[in-house]
This record gives sequence, C-alpha cells and structure tokens, in this order.
Amino acid sequence: MPLPFMRPSTAPVPPQPSVSAALRPAAVGPGLGLRSVLTAVAFVLASAGISTWLVLREACADAERRLLAQEADGAEMVAGLLAGRIDQGQKVLRAVAAGIIPAMSAPGGAAAPQLLHGVPVPVDYFESLHVVGAGGDVPLNLLRGRAQQASALSPLEREYLLRALIERKPAVSGPIAGGGGAPRVMFTMPMLHGDGRFLGVVGGSLRLQSQDLLPASMGLPGHVQSRLVVFARDGTILSHPDPSRLLGRAADEPGLADAYAAWAAEDRPVVADGRAQLLPQAVVALAGMPLPQWMVARITPRPQVLGPLEALRQRAWAVTAAAAGSCAVLAGLLVAGWMRPIGALRRRMQQLHGEGGDGGALPPHADWPHAGGEAGALVAAVRDLAVAHDRDRQALAVLADQLMAILHNAPVGILHNAPVGILHNAPVGILVSRRGRLEMAGRHACQLFGYTAAELQGWPARMLYPSDDAFAELREKVREDFAVHGFFDGEVLLLRKDGSPFWVHLVGHEVESAGGGDGRRIWILEDITAQRDARQRLSWTATHDALTQLVNRREFEQRLLHCLAPHGVGAGGEAAVLYVDLDRFKDVNDHAGHAAGDDVLCHLARLMESQVRGSDTVARMGGDEFAILLAGCTVARAAVIAESLRAAIAGWQPQYLGRVFALGVSVGVTAIDTGMTTPADVLHAAGMACHAAKRAGRNQVVVHQAVPLRSMA
Repeated sequence: MPLPFMRPSTAPVPPQPSVSAALRPAAVGPGLGLRSVLTAVAFVLASAGISTWLVLREACADAERRLLAQEADGAEMVAGLLAGRIDQGQKVLRAVAAGIIPAMSAPGGAAAPQLLHGVPVPVDYFESLHVVGAGGDVPLNLLRGRAQQASALSPLEREYLLRALIERKPAVSGPIAGGGGAPRVMFTMPMLHGDGRFLGVVGGSLRLQSQDLLPASMGLPGHVQSRLVVFARDGTILSHPDPSRLLGRAADEPGLADAYAAWAAEDRPVVADGRAQLLPQAVVALAGMPLPQWMVARITPRPQVLGPLEALRQRAWAVTAAAAGSCAVLAGLLVAGWMRPIGALRRRMQQLHGEGGDGGALPPHADWPHAGGEAGALVAAVRDLAVAHDRDRQALAVLADQLMAILHNAPVGILHNAPVGILHNAPVGILVSRRGRLEMAGRHACQLFGYTAAELQGWPARMLYPSDDAFAELREKVREDFAVHGFFDGEVLLLRKDGSPFWVHLVGHEVESAGGGDGRRIWILEDITAQRDARQRLSWTATHDALTQLVNRREFEQRLLHCLAPHGVGAGGEAAVLYVDLDRFKDVNDHAGHAAGDDVLCHLARLMESQVRGSDTVARMGGDEFAILLAGCTVARAAVIAESLRAAIAGWQPQYLGRVFALGVSVGVTAIDTGMTTPADVLHAAGMACHAAKRAGRNQVVVHQAVPLRSMA
C-alpha cells in the first residue's frame, strides 16, 4: 500500500500508431457498403422489436400484476391462518405457565403431580409438556400425557429448553424429529413470579402436521397443480403435500429453489406481507409469519397462470416480424444508394496512399481529394488530424531529449553517502521515497510490512495503501502539510504483505542534496495499532424493564451516550434510532383489561426483537413507547427496517374476550449525526418524527426532517 505522501511515477507512454496507418484504405474495407446495409436492416428490426415490446408491456403488465396479486393474497391468507394457530399455541402455553407458577414458587417446590393442579386448560393439547426449574432440574416431563424420566428428553429438546433458560423469553423452536418419523415443534414460555423472580420455563410441543398446527389438508382453492409448502428461515421444510419431503430443504424443492435462494440472499426480516414472482418454470408466492420466522410458499406451474398471456405475446411477435422484414428490405436498398459517394472517397484514398506504388506513409500535407457535404467534412477532419499528430510527435522527441540530459547530469544525493547502518539499526521504521517510488527501507520497516528490502525497493508507494481513494486523499493532505509546515506528521492506515491493516504514526521530511531538492523524502514509521484499540474500548452495564424484559430508558440513554462518544459507534460509522409509539393500545386496556394490555406489550417486545439483529438494542421507554438503536446502519436502511416492523405489527391482530383488536405503530426514524451531542438530542429528533407520524394519520413511518416514507391507512 503506497504511502499517501509519495506521488506515483509516470510510466513511459507506449508508442502510438501513426494517423497514416489508421487511414490506410484497408481500414475502410471493401465490405463497408455491405456493413452499412446490414446496420440499417438491424436498426429497422431493432426499432420494430422495441415498439412491439412497448405495446406488449402495457397490454400484459396489468394482467400479470393482477394474477401475481391473487397468488400473493392466497399465500398471505394461509400465513395469517397459520400465524393464528401459532398465537393460539402460545396462549395455551402461557395459561399452563400461569397455572404452574404458584406450585413452583411454593417453599420447597412441588411434586410433579401437583404442578398441574392449578392449570386452567387441558394439558393434552400438547404432544409433550416439559417443566424446567431455574436451576436446570426437570420436575415434569410428559409425553402424550404419560410421565417420563428427564433422561428421555432428546438432545434437540434439551438444547431448546436450555436456550429458553438462558434467553428467558417466549420462543418457537425449529423442527424436532419425533417418534415414528413425525417431526414436532416446541413452544417455550418463561415463568416469572409476581416479584420478578425467574422460576424456570415450561415447554410444549405439537406435531408439525396436526390439526392444531399445520393440517395435512391445508391449502386454498386454485390451480390443480399448485403446491403449498411451509419452511423455516433456515430452509427446512415444515409442511408439504408429500410427507416424504418433510424436513427436506427448500433449496432442493422443484419450482421453489430459485425463489428461496433470492429470498435468502436479501436477508430481509420475515413479514406477513405476501409477494409473488415469476420464475422460468413456476409462479411462486411467499408470505411470512414473523414470530416463528416461518415462510409460506404457493408454487403454481407458470403455464397455468400465464398461458393466455404467452399466446398473446407470440401472436404479436409474428405480426411484428412480417412488418419489420418488409421495412428492412426497403431500408437496405436506400442505404446502398447512399453509400456510393463513400466508395468513391475510398478509391481516392487508395490513389493518394500510393497503393500499388511506393507504399509510403500518408504525408500530412499531401494532396487531398475535394468533396462536398459529409464526405468533404470527413476529408478535412482526417487531414487536420494527420498534421496535428505529426506536430505532437516532433514535440515529444524534443522533450525526450531534454529529459535524458537531466537524468545523465543529475548530482548524486546525500542519501547515497549516508551510512546504511542508520536505516537498519534504527528502533523505528524508516523509508526513503523518490517521486512516488520506494528507494530504500530499514530493517524495522521491512518487519512492519512483512516484506524484504529487495521486495520494497522500486515499488510504487500505492502498493502499501488500502485503496486508491484513501491514497489520493492522504497524498493531497501530505502535499498541503509540506507546503505549509515543511513536513508531515499524522496517523495513517497501511497494509502488510498478508493484507492485514495496521496504524502507524508517520513523520516525513524533504531530503536536501548538494545540487538542490531531487524529490527524495524520508519517512519515520511507528506501529500504534494497540494504542488506538485501547482508546476505543468502552464498558457497559444493563438494566431491564420488569414486564417486557427489554432494556429500560436509563440503559438505552447510556448506550446512546456511548454512540455519541468520540470513539463510539456513531463516530466511526453510521447509526440510527427508531422511536415506536403503539397506536390504539388504550382500546385493549379499556375493553380487555390491563392483563391483556400487558400480554400485548410482551408479545410486541418479542416481535420487535425478531425484526432486528442481535447486536441492536430494543428498549421500553415507558407505557406503550419503545425505542430501537441500530448500530452500523444508514438512515435509509433504518427506514426499511422500520417499515418492516410496522407491517409485522399491523399484521398481528390479537383476540381477547371474544374481540379482535387492530393495532398499529407510529415510528419516527433519525440518524445519529454530528449535530447531536446528547442522548436528549437524539431522542428529541426521533420523538418529533414519531409525533409527525401520529399527526399524519398514525400507523406509518416518518424520517426526521423528511416527508413520510409511506402512508398506510
């Protein structure tokens, strides 16, 4: 990597072909007229094809959009039905956990048969039921209503229960192979005492293809050959018309493989909104279930969906081909007539070049043919080019002679008389450069970069630098510092031979020789990577909200303060904050009670955590207001995440006391920029954007100092 201070040397310019050689008659070969005719024919055919495409696009696009929308709506409807079953399973398990908590919190615990006495729902709803204490003990393990030893738990069941103990939040597992090849899925729910003590977790499993989860007859009326497939985020197939395909890979499913690969490459959050896409062999509609992170795919052979449109396209192209062929013949005849003057010019050029004569190059002031119109303009342009080329060639020859004289007479600089031991025994790295190339390197500098002195000698400085842009930027900074201060002193990022970056403290000075400056500079380097890393270490402590188990406002402000610090996330990269205010939450409290309101807040906390990365921070700011800190995220990407979060929450419709509640969120988005110095500044900007979303009609996303990103009724 080149040091920014060194200017790259100018490489010799390779000899250019003469204009006379470029103008040889062979360059205007005997097939010019034929090529022009073919070009005109191609132009006519291309014009006809483009015109046909424009007409067909308007005729077929609307029909395709309607068909794709129908496919997407079908997949979204199935996803909504399945999401309701998942929600129902969690509610049953939450009721089981509520009934077990009194027995678990009793002094000395309770025996296994007594744990279920207070459960208000039938426990045989689940295929298996497991209770794990906070210390890892298993007081209850039921399989199909019969008590089992704790050792009967499968390794996957143990793994999911252990993860639930660690994370302490509701979750839905991946597929678990069951007896007789019937895969199951496990729901887990933490058990928290009224005083906030963690008592353990309760887990219940259901067969994937069961009436309570994914019935084998699941589907929607439609095309005869349509297939409905449910798969997890990692591509594991959970439901399929063919039972032998259960637990297979979506990447191997005919018709679904390409759509799954494209969806996985996008790495987008799982949302309930459906979408459909056209593939070479099928039409694939996808819709998601955010909480379990599952996807529903409806696969329909393409001919069944788009057969009529394809027939229309073929008929239109046949008519276009017949019309374009007639026009192409006419255009070819016209161009053949227009090319006759160019043929005459070619023959004149053969005469002037001496073809059949001495074969010498075209003289710049030779007699040129006289012609009018476009042919005359072409002759004048070629003549002027030949004269200018001859003049530039003579000037380059004079410049080359002067440069050779300077090189031969240049005095030997003082560096050639300096002791070599200074370079090799110095405790810091030393480099000597001249006009953008390295001339000498000390032993310590070679060790820093991982090169030998022979490898560095003669290298362009650019080879030691991470990128062209960074090299150009630092080279300009070095030039300014030398002009103002006479030297350079700063911290620079360089690259070792193995490609690893490291930071150095770099000091550079001009080297004066007896005959004046000869462009040499000496550079002193010191590795400061460890010192820079130490400056960037910060510590943090976490506190959480008792109800939702999310970070509370105080801890969130501490993390914001960390972002705003000189070496925090917001200093070296981009970060953004989302301020989320729940819409129509008061309806739930007023009509279903505060217990239902608390249940909604807990569910939304888990839903928001599932929409962001593990490194991001989700916090409850108080009441029904939340905030999310997205580190290393642009404001544009934050707006996309906010819209996905809004859509996921709007797609969830909880039911309490026989009533369905439609919820939404107003989200304010702001970037953490240099104008914000305190957490209050960031929260004020995000809060103002959230209030703007409220005033604009709610259930939408607004970016700070921008118009609403998307208005959703």
